[in-house]
Parts: sequence; structure tokens; C-alpha cells
Amino acid sequence: MEHRDGWPPRIGGIVTNAEETFEAVLAGLGVVLLSAGNAEIYPRPGVATVPVRGISPAGSLCCGETMIIARPSGISSAPPSEPCSLTRPPRNDRRGRDLGQGDPTKRPHPGSRGSLGSAPDMAAVKRVVIMVQENHTTDNYFKSLAPYGAAVATDWPIATNPPANDNPHDRQGYFEWLTGASTGAHVQFDTAAVLPYYLYLAATGALLENHCAGFGTNSTANHLLIVGGQSPTLKNPSESVPPVWDMPSLPGLALANGIDWRAYAASNDYPVAFYTQLKGSSNIASSSQFLADAKAGALPALVLLWHNSPYDEHPPANVTEGMDLIWQSVDAVVQGGGWDETVFMLTWDDWGGYDDHVTTPGARVHPGQRAARARTAGSVADVRRPGQAGH
Repeated sequence: MEHRDGWPPRIGGIVTNAEETFEAVLAGLGVVLLSAGNAEIYPRPGVATVPVRGISPAGSLCCGETMIIARPSGISSAPPSEPCSLTRPPRNDRRGRDLGQGDPTKRPHPGSRGSLGSAPDMAAVKRVVIMVQENHTTDNYFKSLAPYGAAVATDWPIATNPPANDNPHDRQGYFEWLTGASTGAHVQFDTAAVLPYYLYLAATGALLENHCAGFGTNSTANHLLIVGGQSPTLKNPSESVPPVWDMPSLPGLALANGIDWRAYAASNDYPVAFYTQLKGSSNIASSSQFLADAKAGALPALVLLWHNSPYDEHPPANVTEGMDLIWQSVDAVVQGGGWDETVFMLTWDDWGGYDDHVTTPGARVHPGQRAARARTAGSVADVRRPGQAGH
């Protein structure tokens, strides 16, 4: 108040969360002060951010330079080109229109959702897109969510990107982690620096941080749990002569109920080719086809999406490259007009040999690590904790 020289504040609206705040700004109800750090992870189409000078930081605005956000029409001059100012990447609104400025090769994001204070209209949901990446835990990926109340470690060494090697993460590796013989890879990525889109998803949506991998082992068993809820193996099968199992699956259940589906699989139709009822199906496509189909608005009601290395984030892949492709995948749906009618679920298959501070609860059969999941505007992000069925 000391900076207002006695002038009382004028309240344009009362909001309860970040989404409502930005809807109010877009509606022209006022401007908002926030820290520069938060401005970086809350970009929105139609909203500009500029530094504010000459005021002291408040308790909630102590992280970096204070920023003001407003509709561009509410700012009298262009944002100054200074080290603390933000350069907004181009991004699309829900109809796919380019609302950004600058280099068109920069990463977009899907835009805002709903009207001020409104709940998502679940009756409008026409499809679910399940995106499966690989090998990371909640602590390993979401260090930067600690200020938001997430149960994550914050003081571990920062992981190099790309990682130097693939960590042991089979059944033996998990047993050693579980019994304390090994900490696993005791490192964390700088979320804001190398995984900003995942931070955006988690910070603006529902972070389901304690969702869990089904088995404390490596990839295939947990992929099969995602596809069909069970696995006949706890190790990766032979690649030269892959088995085929007669098991139920989510796509098979969809087909039996008249629901159209498509699996955009990795090489050799992994992992859906393990299923007798799915192998050779015309509904299986290469993951490289997803972007074109999404932009064309040609996605069915149920979609499962995998990627090949290095875009699956499996160490030693550069995790930012995988995140970028997930970002492009979501934006492709936006460009195809599907933002308001699509639920996105993003999950990581297993723990990848990375440490996590949350211990496994007692269970007759020890499953895999806890996982984080973030939901925003109908989207969900999910990473693995090592070793529990629930927390």
C-alpha cells in the first residue's frame, strides 16, 4: 500500500486458483502481480508479462523480480529487452490460432480453458489420449514443485541432461533399493530448466504425485499393466522372438463396447504386439503418425501413444527432447480443434533406477515406485515412485 500513495486498491474480481486468475485478466478485470519465477511457468496466450520496478518485494513475491501480467492492450509500451524480461514463445489458442510472437519454431502450449470459475464440462469429453514415456520418479522429475506443496525432495544433486547412463532398474535393482543396499540414482533434474512443460502441466492441474508403478522392475511388465492391467512377466521378453499372450486389454475392451481406438506404437508395435487380440490390428499405427492425425482432427475416442528413443526419455536420452515431443503432441490436438473435448494422461512406465524419498508401504507383493500425475485442462502427467501400491 505504501507505493499507492494512499489510493485504495480497486478489486476487479475474486479468484481461487491460477486458472481463474488468468481468465480474469483475459476478461479485462484487472492486472496481477507475481514473481518472475512464476511468470516463467504460467505463460498464457493473449497475456503479456513485464517487469515492475521501484517496489519492494512482498513475502509472496520474493523470488526474483516482480512481474505484472495483463492483456497486451492493457500495457502502454512493449516489454523491455532486459535479462529479467520474458520472451514469450508462440502458442496457440484452443482453436489452433497462433497467438504468440517471436521464433515460430519455439514450443507452443495449449492455451487456457473454460470460463472464469467454471468447472470442466465432462459431457463434452470425446476422447482420452494416454501418452506413455519411460523411466523417471517423482523426486527425479518434479523438484521444482516443492513450493506448491508437493511431497518431493529438494536438496539432492542435480542430474545431468542427458543422463550419463541407464541405471539398473530390473527386479534385482529394485530389491537392492527396497532393502537399502542401494539408493539408486540419487539425483534430480532441474524441472524449470529442462522440463518446463511438465512443470506447467503439474502446476496448473492435478498432480497425482503418489500414483504408483505396478511392479518394481523394468519396462515391459509395467507397459502391459497400462495396456491391460496385468502382466505374465517381470522382465523384458526376448526381442528376437517376442512372445504373444492371450490377455485382455483396454483397446480390446473398447472394441467390445463399440468404442473406436488406435495405438500409436513404438518400433515393432511395442508393446501392443504382445497381445493376441491386438497383434496385427489395423488400429495400430506408428507413433510418427500421431501428429498428422491429431492436427487433422482424426483421433478416435481412445488413443495410446508411445515413442521410440530418444523421445521416450529412457536414459541416456535427453529428457527435454522427449518433453518437447509431448508438448508438440498436445499442441497437435489443439490445432485439430480437440482441446476442449480431450482428456490427456501422461505417464512414465517405471522408476528407471532413480531414487525416491517415499518408502514402500507393507504389501504382500511389492509393486513399483510411486508416481506423480498432473492434470491440467483435461490433461494428466504421471511419473513413477519406486515401490508402492499407494501412499
